Amino acid sequence: MPSGEPSIRIILTVHRDREALASLLPELLCHWQADELHVVDTGDDDAAAVAAARGVPCLVVDAAQRGRARQMNAGAKLHPEADLLLFLHADTRLPPAARASLVQAYREGAVGGGFSRRFDSPSRFLRLSCALADWRVRRFGLAFGDQAIFVRRDVFDRLGGFPDQPLFEDWDFTRLLRKQGPTRLLTPGVISSARRFEQDGPVLRTFKDLWLTVCKAIN
Repeated sequence: MPSGEPSIRIILTVHRDREALASLLPELLCHWQADELHVVDTGDDDAAAVAAARGVPCLVVDAAQRGRARQMNAGAKLHPEADLLLFLHADTRLPPAARASLVQAYREGAVGGGFSRRFDSPSRFLRLSCALADWRVRRFGLAFGDQAIFVRRDVFDRLGGFPDQPLFEDWDFTRLLRKQGPTRLLTPGVISSARRFEQDGPVLRTFKDLWLTVCKAIN
């Protein structure tokens, strides 16, 4: 890491994602050092073995810590020295220029934010949903986890980490984050797996997600 750059730690949350992790780690290690990554595994599919094979540290949480918010908070606790924390899903790919984008945002005073997102799908509907998600982050600072949320370490501590809840921990965290200072939507964006849209189809799944989001917003 060049002198003067912020130290960055990537927290990878894994739950039954061994195959996705095995594909992701070689890509990450082309641009990041192994000690800049940390896998947080629930132990359900031995993702720890995948991480160990690549020299990447792994925390296997016990049943009491399961849930993405708890996994992310557990991983963050291991890196109090980091200037920036980046929370990444195992099925989401960072762009090669991610480090440069993060460093620039940090130097320009952003407290955090997320990346522009595209899905690995030709669906025009999903492209439209991604465009709307980009607008949502730019306008309101609200990002979901598959947009690779990043945050300054001191701000993360000030907010007390992600709220301990089963759903919308990312929404509530970024809602509070935007009150701490300027947030950013970074480009080039991440590529996220469209696998969760395959069973219901892109349109139905998107509207289910939208309905949950609307219910969350009005409650």
